Amino acid sequence: MRVRLLFAMLGAILCLTACGPETWEQDPTVQAAKAACKSLDEGERYDCVERHAVESLNPDICRLAGIWIDDMCLQAVYEAANDPAICERLYLEGVRPTCRAYYAQRAVPMERYVDSALGFAVEVPSNWESSTHSDGPDPLGRWWSSVEFRSKLYAYGHQAFNQYSLRVQVGPSMGSTLTETVQLNLSSLDPGFRDQIQIHCCLRVGGEQAMELLNYPPTRWGNRQIVVLHEGREYRLNVYPLAGMTTATPAGVAAQVAFDTFLRTFSFVPVTTTPSLPEPTVTLVPTPTSAR
Repeated sequence: MRVRLLFAMLGAILCLTACGPETWEQDPTVQAAKAACKSLDEGERYDCVERHAVESLNPDICRLAGIWIDDMCLQAVYEAANDPAICERLYLEGVRPTCRAYYAQRAVPMERYVDSALGFAVEVPSNWESSTHSDGPDPLGRWWSSVEFRSKLYAYGHQAFNQYSLRVQVGPSMGSTLTETVQLNLSSLDPGFRDQIQIHCCLRVGGEQAMELLNYPPTRWGNRQIVVLHEGREYRLNVYPLAGMTTATPAGVAAQVAFDTFLRTFSFVPVTTTPSLPEPTVTLVPTPTSAR
């Protein structure tokens, strides 16, 4: 009888241990977030969970977001932490490599690039190569000057796609407003391409309002374009291929960090042009005549 009672007590203890809340659920910050967010609808609940996770820098709070979307919450936490040690605290092992890649890219020295001909300055990773200026017309007949910054990062493995690149294009603005300019740009596209473009407004780049266009052609694997107007000029900031940056690969994360830095540090500088040479003066010289 005593043996049965002993086994019954052990079973009860084991049940309480196994069936009780897990260690992470007993954390005070997790409990506070759970209480604050449980009565909200799905969209608001995720925002609430992420806010609490970021404020406390506790990745375990992201468990409350549920599967499939908790990786986005973890990304917000490790970016806010400003400490690579956070990567080892992430409960999803698949997110840890992207976290490490994020901090590895942040550790790459940045160089300030100043282009007085195109009128902008920006910080780019020191291991990205810049091209010389190139010029050419667009479908609307405007003449554009551009410069490209190319990395050695490839999406989906070495040389799977094109290298991640950033390009700045500068040309005269056809519209008086940002919305009008974007609509004029889209007017030259085939309707099939135009319908695939996603437009996001209300960004600010270099102190000016900006609009974002996703999947702008003709880049094969997608292009993210930011359009900005400044002193009668239109600036297009492009990053590609976009397809690789929508996945959590180390190269995609590194490219995203570079582009975020690019947007954050982009500024306008006075444009200086090479003075044109004066027209040559033609002096008429009498034609010599033979002596008679």
